[in-house]
Amino acid sequence: MEEIDDDSKKELLGHFIYQVGMMKRCFYRCIGSSFLISDSNGGMDEDLMVAFLVHIRVFYKFFIQQGEKGIEAHASDYIDGWEIDNPKMREGYKQINSYLSHLDYERVKTEVLELYDKGVSIRGISEIVFYHDKHSNRKKISIGAVHKIIKENRY
Repeated sequence: MEEIDDDSKKELLGHFIYQVGMMKRCFYRCIGSSFLISDSNGGMDEDLMVAFLVHIRVFYKFFIQQGEKGIEAHASDYIDGWEIDNPKMREGYKQINSYLSHLDYERVKTEVLELYDKGVSIRGISEIVFYHDKHSNRKKISIGAVHKIIKENRY
């Protein structure tokens, strides 16, 4: 792949600054959302959380995971020798992707197990964890499903 020209790099920096601003706005709105922009159950606005996580994912790909050269911008396009390999960040990226993908079988299981490990009761978990059915309806996970996930993965 050919080298990216300086004009293209400069143009991309404007988009980079936009991404920083949007991530910052989403972050501050997420922080205040439990008081200001809550859903009908009093929780955080899920659309806002998704927007925030999408911006986090964009920055992860820019700083950490190099995409296809010449198509996806990467910090190494600007700084020679740029490379970061951090297993914790890689795991965080995997969790974000799982959260954002409602077609991911691991998302609900991971959420249930994390809450269980924090000491949340099975009934409490069933009130917190949601999935989307085939008609895109948001539904609470059943107590039986929570129990099954915990039994299969913790005992």
